[in-house]
Amino acid sequence: MLKPDERAHLLELLRPPQGCQLDYAVGTTFSLDLLSAMMVPLSFALFDWEQPDGRPEADPLALLEALRRYQDRFTIFCQAGQIRLPPKYPPLVAFLEPCIHEVQAPDEKGIFHPKVWALRFLADDGVVRYRLLCLSRNLTFDRCWDTVVALDGELADRSTAIAANHPLGDFFAELPKMALKARPVPAERRARIREMADQLRRVRWTWPEGFDDRECRFWAGGLGGREVSPFDHNIEKCLIVSPFLTDSVVKSFQETGAKVHLVSRPEELQELPASTLKACKTVRFIQPQPPDAEAADDLIEVGPDEVLEGLHAKLF
Repeated sequence: MLKPDERAHLLELLRPPQGCQLDYAVGTTFSLDLLSAMMVPLSFALFDWEQPDGRPEADPLALLEALRRYQDRFTIFCQAGQIRLPPKYPPLVAFLEPCIHEVQAPDEKGIFHPKVWALRFLADDGVVRYRLLCLSRNLTFDRCWDTVVALDGELADRSTAIAANHPLGDFFAELPKMALKARPVPAERRARIREMADQLRRVRWTWPEGFDDRECRFWAGGLGGREVSPFDHNIEKCLIVSPFLTDSVVKSFQETGAKVHLVSRPEELQELPASTLKACKTVRFIQPQPPDAEAADDLIEVGPDEVLEGLHAKLF
């Protein structure tokens, strides 16, 4: 769980494990804050990047050294038009330009909304290790309740793919194709991403305790016009946590006969029909907290599908 006042946890997850160094990383986000993106190479370089209060440390020499070392080792994809410019534009932001690519979803009516990272590490013993992060938080300093699933694994010594990993490999292989035609992904970066997509199909992941690796699957929606849903009709009960709701989706779970426990934002719950809410086993929301003066100064205007505070986690 990523708490509103925990800005450090996500960047900690980007740091290489002990005895490893970063080889390459690919990240995706809907919206991107350039100052947040500048913290990414500091994590890779194992530099201290935060002040005692958790705010980012803006040491220009450390930033310059981290960007110099790692600007060719990571690529970030974000929704076109969703890059947030800082009020004061640090000159070092220019070093990020080769690392960031705006993309458009294959479906012209869709948007690019994943928050996923794949990181390839080279261990001192020669083993290739991967880390996968599946988040609900964008690469910003928003003050929201969010979640992250973090998986570590090793590249298996095999020529054939692991069937459950195919959607994961397909997802990363498609990313360069979504880049805006006005600024395509350079050939060298495309080759690195293609190599990672191929290897991700052959990684054996360590799943959290209590999960059966024979039953775990990856799901990638929006590729090739496919509508992919991991849900079937054999649901006894379910917990739905989401900052956005539509009546038809909530009803689709209720119609399976499942006992539905629903958690969302108050303003979203108010938009659902009373009959839908009454049919839920429980309905909850996180009590909104008024922002402090400093947080209020940092708030910016956002679109209707963005949340900067409160509940932002999405899980079933």
